[in-house]
Amino acid sequence: MGSVSRGIQSWLRANRAEVPVEVLDTRGSGHAGLSPAFLLVAAMRAVGLRLGGANLMHVQVSERSSFIRKGVILRLGKALGMHTVLHHHGGEFSSLFPTSSPRMRRWIAATVLAADLNMALSESMREFLVETIGAAPDRVAVLHNATNDLGYSYEPRRDPSPMRYALVANLAPRKGVSEFLQGLKLLIDKGHDVTATLAGGGAVSRYAAEATQLGIAPRCVFTGWLDRPGVEKVIREADALVLPSHFELVPMVILEAISTGLPVIATPVGAIPEIMTSGRNCILVLPGDVEALAAAMLKLKTEPGVATELSVQGRALYDQKFTMDAYMEKLLAIYEQVLSRPRIGA
Repeated sequence: MGSVSRGIQSWLRANRAEVPVEVLDTRGSGHAGLSPAFLLVAAMRAVGLRLGGANLMHVQVSERSSFIRKGVILRLGKALGMHTVLHHHGGEFSSLFPTSSPRMRRWIAATVLAADLNMALSESMREFLVETIGAAPDRVAVLHNATNDLGYSYEPRRDPSPMRYALVANLAPRKGVSEFLQGLKLLIDKGHDVTATLAGGGAVSRYAAEATQLGIAPRCVFTGWLDRPGVEKVIREADALVLPSHFELVPMVILEAISTGLPVIATPVGAIPEIMTSGRNCILVLPGDVEALAAAMLKLKTEPGVATELSVQGRALYDQKFTMDAYMEKLLAIYEQVLSRPRIGA
């Protein structure tokens, strides 16, 4: 969510300087216990911005405690007389909602219904907001993510160099990290020269230990959390991106990868099958299918023509649908629509 907010901010400052924009952080990157302080500061800043003439609040929300903080800030925006957009990024939101407490479900539903517009990253999320939460269909829009162009830089792997796979994510079960390691082991056990970089925070020690147990630790590099230049370096140095997730919406790392031409292996979850076509600009395998994942990884190693075609078509898809210019044109049209209609509850 932070990268989306920063991307919007940087684009507006570079291309529409007459549109002032500020990013407010309600959580911070440190211990969760500090989040109330960040929320308070964000609320005070929102009041100041409103007094300075701000008229639209764009709230990025995920799931769990994110909905509590963002529900508070959205209600503040409404109380200040601002138009509000609630932008949904939670990959597990629709699956977690039914198991939440009744009080939490009421808070989530009230937050969704209070927004002047809800933005979803996928058609399935739009349907959930309308059919399960009860949002008015004309108050829900779908806008897939976009990312800055990292520049086409893909070069086919040259034998006898090892095949370098990258998994870039917050390391957790929902990202299919164990399946990735198991798939890598299948290839190594068959004598294939492959390596893996697992870039991101999360349960790093858990998966490093798992790699050791599988006997593939010497072939794996765990970077821990990386800043933006670090992530871009991992993408540029890899031969393929692998993201075998169980839950996603529109992963930013996939869009970043195809902007460089890096071939992608992913799973048909969230909006991924809406925006990508297996066999044309990516390879999709079912979540949890280790053998199919290993076969896809091997295909990109042994069939360089396939990898090159995915690279070319992935970049073409980025140019067609996921540039920041195209995204911002759609987003600004959404802002104009929101500002032209009466506020909910006004």
